[in-house]
Amino acid sequence: MNINNGPCKVKDCDKNDPKKYKFKKFTQFSKAKAIKTNTYQNYSYLQINDQLCFSHYLTIVEADRNKNKKRKSEEFNEINIRNDDDYTE
Repeated sequence: MNINNGPCKVKDCDKNDPKKYKFKKFTQFSKAKAIKTNTYQNYSYLQINDQLCFSHYLTIVEADRNKNKKRKSEEFNEINIRNDDDYTE
């Protein structure tokens, strides 16, 4: 089993110490998700099996993470006030 020890393949990333940072592998599935969320175009130099630090992984692969939860939360917090005059019988 390969352990994800970095270094991060994102250009100019300084998070390469495996004792301080976690890393994730850039897989075919990761690439597909990045393409779907339009983040891959900014990192098109990444290859399958490259290592990414966790923060770059979230930025590139999980860019839409919690998007639906946030929208539902915003909808829940909306206040809808009706006047009594709005009712028609």
